[in-house]
Amino acid sequence: MAISEKMKKFAQAIVDGASNKDAAISAGYAEKSASQQGSKLRKDPEIIVWIEKLKADQKKLTLTQPKPEKVKAATPTETDLDQPPEDPYTKGDPLQFLIEVMDNSGNDMFLRFNAAKAALPYAEGMGMSIVWSDSTSIKEFIDNVLEHINGELYVDRITNLWTLKLIRDDYHVNDLIHLTESHYKSLTFERKTLAECINQVTVTYYDRERAKDSTITIQDVARIAQQGGVISQNVEYKGFTNSSLASRVALRDLKTLSSELASIEFDVPESVAENWHKAYVFKLSNSRYGLSEAVFRVTEIKFGDGVDNTVSIKAIEDSFSSPMQAVVEYMPPVKSDISAKDATAIAFEVPYIELVEQYGQDEIDAKLEKNPDLSFVGMTAVRPNNFHINASVFSNAGAGYAEEVTLDFCPSATLKTAIGYLDTAFEVENIAEFDLLKANDRIQLDDELLAFVSFDATTHILTVKRGVADTVPTKHIANARIYGWDNYSGLDSTEYLSGETVAIKALTLTGSDILDLSEAMAHSVNCSARAIRPYPPANVKIGGVYYPTDVAASIVLTWVDRNRVQQTGGSILGYFDAGVTVESGVTYKLIVYAIDASNVQTEFFNQNVGAVNTYTVDLSTAPATAVKFRIVLKSVRSTYESYQSFDYTLNASFTAPYNLTGVYVA
Repeated sequence: MAISEKMKKFAQAIVDGASNKDAAISAGYAEKSASQQGSKLRKDPEIIVWIEKLKADQKKLTLTQPKPEKVKAATPTETDLDQPPEDPYTKGDPLQFLIEVMDNSGNDMFLRFNAAKAALPYAEGMGMSIVWSDSTSIKEFIDNVLEHINGELYVDRITNLWTLKLIRDDYHVNDLIHLTESHYKSLTFERKTLAECINQVTVTYYDRERAKDSTITIQDVARIAQQGGVISQNVEYKGFTNSSLASRVALRDLKTLSSELASIEFDVPESVAENWHKAYVFKLSNSRYGLSEAVFRVTEIKFGDGVDNTVSIKAIEDSFSSPMQAVVEYMPPVKSDISAKDATAIAFEVPYIELVEQYGQDEIDAKLEKNPDLSFVGMTAVRPNNFHINASVFSNAGAGYAEEVTLDFCPSATLKTAIGYLDTAFEVENIAEFDLLKANDRIQLDDELLAFVSFDATTHILTVKRGVADTVPTKHIANARIYGWDNYSGLDSTEYLSGETVAIKALTLTGSDILDLSEAMAHSVNCSARAIRPYPPANVKIGGVYYPTDVAASIVLTWVDRNRVQQTGGSILGYFDAGVTVESGVTYKLIVYAIDASNVQTEFFNQNVGAVNTYTVDLSTAPATAVKFRIVLKSVRSTYESYQSFDYTLNASFTAPYNLTGVYVA
C-alpha cells in the first residue's frame, strides 16, 4: 500500500525534530486527537521505513553493495531471487535497505531494526513477506530472513560495515582464486554418500491467494532412479507467498540436498584469506582426494589472534556446479477477493477501567472531577478475512465523520447454545484469533463484560468470570457474538458529554484496498457518563439463592459491595466473587414492581435503603392481583446511578387471596 501524502508530511516533521503530537498537527490531523494519532503513526511500519529513508537521504549513506540496475518486468522463469521490485521506498533491493538501516548508528537499534523488518514486505515482487514478532530475537529474525533468501550477513573486515552476500550462481569459474596444495595445510575431506542424498523436497509456504499454508513438492528424478526410491525432506519458508517462488526455492534446496557435495577444512596464512568472508567462493585442487579446481564456498571462517595469524576455513562444494533433473508439481492459481469488506463490529461507551488503563487513573480521575458528565466512545471489529490488516475508526457527533484512531481486529467467537445467568463455562464456535486472549482480558457478550479465564482448543469450552466491572450477568441466546476487545479496540480520544449521540464506522484495510466511508455500517453510541457511575451491587441473592423461580411472603435480598476506583489492578473480580470495601458515598436503591396477569407493572416499593448489604421487603402490601414481582437493585452515588442494575423477575408463590382478616358472623 502506497504511503499517503499526510503520512509523508508526518515523517518529514519527525525527521525535522518535531514531537509526535506536533508532527501529527503539521500533517493535518485534528489537534484534539494529535497526541494519540501521533503515537500511533510513529509505530507504523510504513512510517518507520519512510523516516529511515529520509534520514538516509539526508546523510547520503553509502550501501556496501552497488544497487542492481533496473530491469523490465520478467516472467517467473526469468526472475531471480535477488532482483528487486519497483517500490516507493528505495531504488535498490529492499534487502540492501535492511543493511543501510542497520548500519545507521544514529538511531536506536530496535527502531532501526523495526524499519528494517518493515522494509522487507515491500519485496512483494519477490513474493516475500516476513513479520518480526516480539517473541523473536533480532538474531532469530535475521537468520530466518537469510534462510529464505539464501544469504550471509557479515561485518566486512575492511569497511567495518554490515554486508549482505547472496549465495547465487553469480561468478565465473575462471575468475576465482585457485588454491593448490602449496597454499594450505591440514586439509580434511569428507564427501556425502549417495545414501545420504535427498531426492525430494516439500516446501511449506504461505499462499497469499489461498490465505493459508500450502505445500509444493519437487523431485530429482535422476537421483530417485539411482537410489531406487523417494527420500524426502520437508522445509518451511512461510515468508514466501506464491507457488512460483516456492518452487524456485525448493529447487534451490533440492540442488544442494541431492548432490554428493564434499566438505573440507583447512588452514591458510592470513595473506591468502585476508579479504575472505562467509559465502566466499574459491577453487581448490588436491591430488589425494581427486580435486581439480573444484569450486567451494566458505561456510565458516576463523581468523588468527595476532600472534598466530593462521586462518581456519570450513567450506562446502558449491551446488551450482552440479547438474540436476527436477520435476515440479503444478499448483493452479486460486483467485481470491482481496477487496476491503465491512467488518462485524460493535461500538460502546468506554468503561472506567479501560480509561484508567489508557490514560492512567490520576489523569482520568482529574478529568471526571472537572466534568463528571464526560463520555468516551470506542469500537471493536472482527477481521473479515485474512487479507484484512486493520481498520480506521471514524466518528461523527453531528459535524461529519473524522478519522480518530486505528484498531487491530479482536478475537471473536459465537455461542453454540444459549447460556443463563450462572454459566461460567460454555461451548463456542466460529472461533477467530483466540490465541491472542490471556487471563483477565475483558471480553464482551451483548452488553455484559466478562473476564477470560481459559479456552480449551479441543473441546471449544470457554471459561470466564461473569458480570465484571460495571456490568451484571444476563441471559444470552445461541449465536450471540463474543468480542475480545481488551487490547484490540479503537478508542476515540474526543471528550463527549452525557446525552450526546456518536456514530462510529470502521474502515477496513487490506494490502490493496480500503473500505469506502459510504460502505461502512454506522454504529451508534448514546453517551451516558458511564465512567463516573458507581459499580452495581454484586453476588445478589434472594432468600439465600441465586435467581430463584418464585417468592413467598417477603423478599429477603443480600448482596456485596464493589468499588470502581479500587478495582483497577490485579486479578479482575467476577460478579460472584466476594465483596470489597464500598466506594465512598455509595448507597443502594431498591425498587419492586408488582406484575398482574395482563403483564401490567405497578411500582409498590421504591426506596434508597442506604449503605447496607441486606434488606427485606414485606409483600403483604403488594397488590392482590400480582402474579410476578420484578426486583431492581442499583448503586447510587450523588445523582449518578450504576450503569447496569440487578434486574430480575420471579413468580409470586401465592395465587389465592391473601392478607385477609376473618370475621365471625353469628
